[in-house]
Amino acid sequence: MGGFTASFIMMFVIGVLLDAEHNAGWSVNLYDLSAFRVAFCIQYVVVGAGVIFLLRSRRRARRQLEEDEGISVAPLWVALSAAWQRRKA
Repeated sequence: MGGFTASFIMMFVIGVLLDAEHNAGWSVNLYDLSAFRVAFCIQYVVVGAGVIFLLRSRRRARRQLEEDEGISVAPLWVALSAAWQRRKA
């Protein structure tokens, strides 16, 4: 559901930025390539926020699992390192 919501937020904000750039007179043409370059930068912001919330949620879930069940889950860097080593072999 988060990816669905994020994609619609990105589409909406990109459209708003394109309209704002055109109305402010920054781009002569509504569909100018430079206007799209600026507007598409919003994707980095939305995806970055999603990654931050994902990592925050994972940390909270690890802590909760340790407290409730006594199961210790390794940090993300340990899991990625193990996966990388398996991939190399």
